[in-house]
Amino acid sequence: MAFSYKRLGGQAENPGSNPSTYYTVPEGKSAIVSTLHVCNTTNAPATFSVWIFNVNDGLDDFALWAKDVPIAANGIFSASEGITVEAGVRFAVSANPAYSLNFHLFGTEVDA
Repeated sequence: MAFSYKRLGGQAENPGSNPSTYYTVPEGKSAIVSTLHVCNTTNAPATFSVWIFNVNDGLDDFALWAKDVPIAANGIFSASEGITVEAGVRFAVSANPAYSLNFHLFGTEVDA
């Protein structure tokens, strides 16, 4: 079983106010999501939400990881969790106001 420690999904810069896919667990892998880091790049307060969509997702088949979390002007938010998910699960993010936040997701991909 191989482990790849990495920034999952790269960096989501300035997502809109509707959920946009940030990271999808690749086929043949599972993932342990360890840290979410959010940076407010504006001089105004903002909020963000993070959704976890199930493998056979419709827009109604999800769990909210974080909903309308406030983040101060020019502030940062960081959470360490340890969420384990299987191939095909998607993480989606949104920001309000739109295009005000950068997201970073860190963790480990594991060969299935």
